Amino acid sequence: MSKPSVEFERRQLIISATRQVMVTRGLNQLRIADVAKAAKLSSGIIHYYFATKEDLVRETFEQSFDESLRRREKIFERDLPAGQRLVALIDSYIPRDEVTIEAWHVWLQLWAGALRDEGLCRINEIAYEKWRNLISIVILEGHAVGTLTSSDPEGAANALVALIDGLAVQVLLQSPTIDAKMMSEICTQFLRSSLDYHD
Repeated sequence: MSKPSVEFERRQLIISATRQVMVTRGLNQLRIADVAKAAKLSSGIIHYYFATKEDLVRETFEQSFDESLRRREKIFERDLPAGQRLVALIDSYIPRDEVTIEAWHVWLQLWAGALRDEGLCRINEIAYEKWRNLISIVILEGHAVGTLTSSDPEGAANALVALIDGLAVQVLLQSPTIDAKMMSEICTQFLRSSLDYHD
C-alpha cells in the first residue's frame, strides 16, 4: 500500500482545522489566521494549498458530505431488508455521537452561508440531491418487494429528509421537547404511517 503524500496529509489537516474553526466560531467569523493556528501551520501554507478562503470553505463542505456518505456505506454493505436499512440510515443521522454532532454543525453553517452565497447554495443542492436519491433508492427497494408502501416514493423521501433535518436542528439546540430519543420515535412513526413499515 502506498504511503499518503505529505501534501495530501497536510490538505486533510487544514480541512479538519477549518471544520473545527467553523464549528466553534461560525462561518462568518472564520479567518485563515484561525485555521492556521488550529492546524499549527502558517497562513502562507494555508494559502499555498487553497488560493482563497472561499476555495477552502467549499472543499471543507464538499469533503464533509463525502465523509458523511462513506460513513453510511457500511449500512449498504449489510444484508438488511429495506425497512431495517431505512431505520439504520435514520439512526445514523441522529445527533448522538461526537462525529455526527460535528457533521450537523457543519451543515448548519452551510445552510447559513448558502443564504448569501450562490456557490454554497449549489453545494447544498448537489449534496441534498445525493441524499434524497439515497433515501429514495431504499424506499423503492422496499416498495418493489412489498415491505414498504408508497404511492410517491420520491415525495416520501423528500418528506423524510425534511423531517430528519428539522428534528436534528431541535436536538442540536437542546430542545426540552425534542431529544435524540424522541427524534428516533417520530421518524419511526413516520415510517409506519407513511410507508406502512412494520419492524
